[in-house]
Amino acid sequence: MTDRLLIRPEAEQDMVDGRDWYESQRHGLGTEFLTAIDEMLGVILATPQLVPAEYRSIRRIRLNHFPYVVY
Repeated sequence: MTDRLLIRPEAEQDMVDGRDWYESQRHGLGTEFLTAIDEMLGVILATPQLVPAEYRSIRRIRLNHFPYVVY
Protein backbone atom coordinates (compact mmCIF):
# COMPACT_ATOMS: atom_id res chain seq x y z
CA MET A 1 0.00 0.00 0.00
CA THR A 2 1.32 3.41 -0.96
CA ASP A 3 1.06 6.20 1.56
CA ARG A 4 -0.94 9.15 0.37
CA LEU A 5 -1.25 12.72 1.41
CA LEU A 6 -4.68 14.23 1.80
CA ILE A 7 -4.95 17.98 2.19
CA ARG A 8 -8.50 19.05 2.81
CA PRO A 9 -9.80 22.38 1.50
CA GLU A 10 -10.13 23.66 5.09
CA ALA A 11 -6.48 22.84 5.74
CA GLU A 12 -5.44 24.60 2.53
CA GLN A 13 -7.36 27.68 3.63
CA ASP A 14 -5.75 27.49 7.07
CA MET A 15 -2.31 27.45 5.42
CA VAL A 16 -3.21 30.42 3.22
CA ASP A 17 -4.52 32.33 6.23
CA GLY A 18 -1.37 31.48 8.19
CA ARG A 19 0.84 32.58 5.31
CA ASP A 20 -1.02 35.87 5.00
CA TRP A 21 -0.80 36.54 8.73
CA TYR A 22 2.91 35.76 8.93
CA GLU A 23 3.56 37.84 5.83
CA SER A 24 1.78 40.79 7.49
CA GLN A 25 4.17 40.45 10.43
CA ARG A 26 7.34 40.44 8.34
CA HIS A 27 8.00 40.37 4.62
CA GLY A 28 9.05 36.87 3.58
CA LEU A 29 7.85 35.18 6.77
CA GLY A 30 4.76 33.84 5.03
CA THR A 31 6.96 32.08 2.49
CA GLU A 32 9.08 30.65 5.31
CA PHE A 33 5.90 29.35 6.92
CA LEU A 34 4.77 27.54 3.75
CA THR A 35 8.28 26.16 3.21
CA ALA A 36 8.25 24.74 6.75
CA ILE A 37 4.91 23.06 6.06
CA ASP A 38 6.19 21.64 2.78
CA GLU A 39 9.28 20.25 4.50
CA MET A 40 7.22 18.59 7.22
CA LEU A 41 4.87 17.04 4.67
CA GLY A 42 7.92 15.69 2.88
CA VAL A 43 9.17 14.11 6.12
CA ILE A 44 5.79 12.50 6.70
CA LEU A 45 5.69 11.05 3.18
CA ALA A 46 9.34 9.95 3.06
CA THR A 47 9.55 8.40 6.53
CA PRO A 48 6.09 8.09 8.06
CA GLN A 49 7.34 5.62 10.66
CA LEU A 50 9.33 8.46 12.27
CA VAL A 51 6.15 10.43 12.87
CA PRO A 52 3.91 8.78 15.44
CA ALA A 53 0.31 8.09 14.54
CA GLU A 54 -2.06 10.07 16.76
CA TYR A 55 -5.19 8.20 15.79
CA ARG A 56 -5.34 5.21 13.47
CA SER A 57 -3.10 6.22 10.55
CA ILE A 58 -3.30 9.98 11.14
CA ARG A 59 0.12 11.39 11.92
CA ARG A 60 1.02 14.64 13.66
CA ILE A 61 4.18 16.69 13.47
CA ARG A 62 5.02 20.13 14.81
CA LEU A 63 6.64 22.73 12.61
CA ASN A 64 10.02 24.05 13.55
CA HIS A 65 9.99 27.79 14.35
CA PHE A 66 6.21 28.14 14.05
CA PRO A 67 3.47 27.29 16.57
CA TYR A 68 1.71 25.07 14.06
CA VAL A 69 0.92 21.36 13.85
CA VAL A 70 0.43 19.35 10.66
CA TYR A 71 -1.83 16.28 10.82
